Amino acid sequence: ARRQRQMCIRDRIIAVCMCTGIFTLIFSGINILIEKIGVKNFDINDYLIVNQISELDLSASAKTVGGAFAVAAVWAVVSLIAVYGVFKRRDI
Repeated sequence: ARRQRQMCIRDRIIAVCMCTGIFTLIFSGINILIEKIGVKNFDINDYLIVNQISELDLSASAKTVGGAFAVAAVWAVVSLIAVYGVFKRRDI
């Protein structure tokens, strides 16, 4: 019951952040931090699955489609690693 309650709270927080545009502020902050490190013309939106999918249409070039698949593959690997870490800590 406690774990379900925590998941419900987490999901609500994520939904509120998405609806209020807080993620836009967070992503802008990440862009600013990365530019301060010295990386020029960086935009985190170029590495988000949502942005990659929204750029695809029926006339998308092979480069665009390949880039979208590459971003999706990297996010899938990162997600699997994160899930593995969570389950390993919880001994599930």
